[in-house]
Amino acid sequence: PTSSPPSAAAAAINGIQRLLSDSKTIQFLARCVLLGFGAGCVNAYLYLFMRHMGVSTSFIGISIMANGLAEVPVLFFQKAFLRNFGSAKGMLAAATGMVALLSSYSALLTWRKTQALTLLVSSSSPANATVKVA
Repeated sequence: PTSSPPSAAAAAINGIQRLLSDSKTIQFLARCVLLGFGAGCVNAYLYLFMRHMGVSTSFIGISIMANGLAEVPVLFFQKAFLRNFGSAKGMLAAATGMVALLSSYSALLTWRKTQALTLLVSSSSPANATVKVA
């Protein structure tokens, strides 16, 4: 008797077992999960934090649009990038991008605090008594 080819589910389970038996694949998946978790945490609370800091809804909308537009070239050129540089350099580029993103958020927060202090100091001087801070 001839055996029938394995079903799609059996083939998928077999493929997953082979992937999870390789330690390098597990390390890669762990890095992807950690990067995704970090990005998810930042994105989930960024806009709430910006609102708490008093940032206008227009600026929050612009930052959401910029975030989406930044992803377009990455998704468009990902095949060429991975073909030319490989997955290891791709992961390094993703981690570097995450560091740059978090650094820019930190710089924005520092800039907002400096701007608020400058407005506070300038509005407290008698010469600028009519200045209103929104």
